[in-house]
Amino acid sequence: MVAPIHYSRKGSGEPLVLIHGIGHNRSAWGDVPDRLAEEFDVITIDLPGFGESRRLEKPYNATLKSSVDRLELFFEELGLDKPHVAGNSLGGAYALELAKRGKVSSATAFSPAGFFQVPGFLWCGTVLFFLKFSSYTPAPAAKAVLKTPVGRYAIFGSLYKHPEKLQFEHAWSDAQQLRRARGFWPVIARSYTLFRSNKPEVLTNATIAWGEKDYLLLTTQAKRAKRLLPQSKHVSVPDTGHITMFDHPELAADIIRETAEASRQGLPVQEPLAAVS
Repeated sequence: MVAPIHYSRKGSGEPLVLIHGIGHNRSAWGDVPDRLAEEFDVITIDLPGFGESRRLEKPYNATLKSSVDRLELFFEELGLDKPHVAGNSLGGAYALELAKRGKVSSATAFSPAGFFQVPGFLWCGTVLFFLKFSSYTPAPAAKAVLKTPVGRYAIFGSLYKHPEKLQFEHAWSDAQQLRRARGFWPVIARSYTLFRSNKPEVLTNATIAWGEKDYLLLTTQAKRAKRLLPQSKHVSVPDTGHITMFDHPELAADIIRETAEASRQGLPVQEPLAAVS
């Protein structure tokens, strides 16, 4: 029997699945589910090996293909027929792969992994290793660092444009979740499967949104995404780092809402429907 994917669910309407990034869990979405619950049946998941979900087990593994196969099975388990999806970072890569397979009505990807080339891949890996190893700092020392604004900025400045908004409890929870993330190393070991070829693809029901101050997956990757997915909508999000839903949850919700609305109307997502630019 395949280990279950744990999730939270709220709201009513068309199904919308929210997928977090590496080392995180469903709480990464903050109050975005609340902002969308009046319009969508919002399903916020813990990816296998993160949060409450156990690691992937045979026949699944942490490659891009196999991980997305497991998400397809999750859709079947919940009786979801082509839900909308939104993902951040690793979750954004999964969202775009689901769209490529024709398994979703729309896909919104915030700073998705996979558009890096070797230098960007190595930079991202270096930052993630730093964060992972920092999470093993003994609790008294870690708490002392995270209780100071300077300490929170030093640890989380690569993820958030506004780490000063982090409360100690949030920062401590993030550190503990990363420390316990059983899926971290399997995903890292197979992260080479995230690399994209240089061949452009047609994807008309997707939006790719990139924080202008993303210091993990650098904005040069946003330019490459635009070249490789020219028929998707590309949004540059101001005053925002790698995790849009923390820095500006209202913008994250608006971008998801607009992408879903375009798919309902049968329009390519490049058609502007709102004030997000």
